[in-house]
Amino acid sequence: MNTNRFKDRPNGQFFPKGTYLDFGTKLRRPEIDNPYMRDHSIQIRVKRFFTDVNGTIINKNAAPLPMQVEYPFYLFGDFDRQGGYSIGLKTLGPVSTTKYLMTFVNGHGLTSAIIIGFTGANTIQSQLAVGDIIHVFCDDTQNPTFFVWVVLHNGFGSLASIIGNSETTQQDGLIGPIYVKSFHYASDNVRQFDYPYYFVRYTNITAWKNDQVQPMMFKDPFTEQEKLLNVQVEFGLDQYLGIAQYFLFDTEIIDFNFKIKITV
Repeated sequence: MNTNRFKDRPNGQFFPKGTYLDFGTKLRRPEIDNPYMRDHSIQIRVKRFFTDVNGTIINKNAAPLPMQVEYPFYLFGDFDRQGGYSIGLKTLGPVSTTKYLMTFVNGHGLTSAIIIGFTGANTIQSQLAVGDIIHVFCDDTQNPTFFVWVVLHNGFGSLASIIGNSETTQQDGLIGPIYVKSFHYASDNVRQFDYPYYFVRYTNITAWKNDQVQPMMFKDPFTEQEKLLNVQVEFGLDQYLGIAQYFLFDTEIIDFNFKIKITV
C-alpha cells in the first residue's frame, strides 16, 4: 500500500481533516448565541422516607416518637463524602434519639439491599434512582427496627457524578470549573426556611470551619412566591466546600436550583 499520499496528514490520518468523526474534547468559548453556553444550573431534590426494618415504606407518623425529628443532609463536599461525612456529622449531626448509619451512591456497587437485604418487602428501592446519594439513619445501629432515608436526587443525571467531578480540574471543554452565583431554595414547608445552612470549608488534612447563613434574610418584598427563596450566595464548587442543613419532620420535599456562572 502506498502511504506517501498520507504524509501531509497529521498523526497518519487516512481522512482529510473535517471529513472524519472527531470526538475529542473541544473548548467552546462563552458567546451570546452559543446554545451550549447559556444559563446552566444544578438541580437537587431532597426527600425523606421512613421504613421498617424490611425496607417497607411507612407513614412517618407511624414511626416511633423518638424518630419523628429533623435529620441532617449534606450537599457537595466530595472530600468529606469520601470520608463518610465525618466533618459534616461534627458540624450538624443527628439528634440524640437517632443514629447515623451510612451514606451510599445508589447503583455504584450499592443499593438499599446492602442494608436490608434482598426481600420482597423492600419498597424503598423503587424510590431511588441510579446516581442518587442517600443518607441512612436508624434507631439503633446494632439492632435497628426502623430506618430513615434522606435521598438527594438530580433529575437530569447522576448527582454523584456531578459531585465526584468537583475534585478534578473539570476541563470538560464546555462548562469548565463550576462557580455558583446564587440558588433557588423551595420547600412545601415554610418553617424549613427558619433553619440555617451551614457552609463548611475544610482543608486536605481535615481541618475545618463553618459559617451559618439564615435563609430568611433573603426574603424581601420582591419575593413573589411564599415557598421559594432566591439565596444570593456565591461559591466555587470544589471538593472542599460542603453545605449542611436539617430536613424537618413536617417537611416532605426540598428543592435546590444552583445557578452556575460560566467561567471558561
